[in-house]
Amino acid sequence: MMRRYLSFCLGLWLTAQFLGVVRAEEYTMTNGDALRGAIASAKEEGLIVSLDVGGYSQRVPWAKFTQDALKRLVKDSRAKAFVEPFIEIPLDLKIKRRAAKPKPKPITLNPGPRAERPDDKTGFFAAVTSPLGLALLAAFYLANLFAAYEIAVYRRRPAALVCGVSALLPGVGPIVFISLPLHGETMAADEGVAEPDAEPDNVTQTGAEIASGSLSIAKTAKPAGGGALQPAVYSRGETTFNRRFFETKFAGFFRIVPGEAEKNMMIIIRCARDEHVTKRISRITANEMHLVLMKSGEEITVTFTEITQVELRRQEG
Repeated sequence: MMRRYLSFCLGLWLTAQFLGVVRAEEYTMTNGDALRGAIASAKEEGLIVSLDVGGYSQRVPWAKFTQDALKRLVKDSRAKAFVEPFIEIPLDLKIKRRAAKPKPKPITLNPGPRAERPDDKTGFFAAVTSPLGLALLAAFYLANLFAAYEIAVYRRRPAALVCGVSALLPGVGPIVFISLPLHGETMAADEGVAEPDAEPDNVTQTGAEIASGSLSIAKTAKPAGGGALQPAVYSRGETTFNRRFFETKFAGFFRIVPGEAEKNMMIIIRCARDEHVTKRISRITANEMHLVLMKSGEEITVTFTEITQVELRRQEG
């Protein structure tokens, strides 16, 4: 009985080995290697073969198999769906398939309705009288009046006069007034030279009050003894610092050679961050002045807006 059972098992094993050999296939790869055995697993990532020598191969991508191997693999239902994209189709077969495809229907474009263009030519007057043209003209006219007002302030001209002329002559009026010299420029220069000893207003006295830090305000005495200047302090808020102020109060300091009244005096210009000591103002404009510093002799520029205090003091030593 035992012998019959062993013979039956041996026969089954031999039959399985025989069937495995029969079903074994050889799949060549592009690098020259070959796998011999049966398909164990077929997926999108590649193929695993149950080798006839025993064991399993690693998963090999489909792109590494030759065309002959792919054509044999496509016959297996497990690998057909993954192998077909890698099989090269002959050129003549491609031509036949392309010729067998039905031709697409021609696309017919139907022109849509178009708006008719006006026959009359659009002129300059028609463009100006359009809503956009009127809006641009209004903007230009308002800008013309605004420019006229700013020019009147800058050139010290009557605003009503400048704006009236610019309203009648848009564009021309502002150009005319901006080209004119600064109103009162010569007058201010003459007053600055003729009235160096004029009595200043709202001046803080120096001396004991300045040493104690007092902020009391008083008027300086009139020059005595041959027009000698008196020490004084001018602060922002009490005095307006502009070109007229410096040309009137410090006219003698514009000279290259100081006079008897100015040779023993110096001007201290205090700004928000700096303090400048000078004995000469070399140049002055509507918005700034140029100072020659006492110690270095360097010429610097100071704008009127950054000045917080101006002090006229006797030069010590």
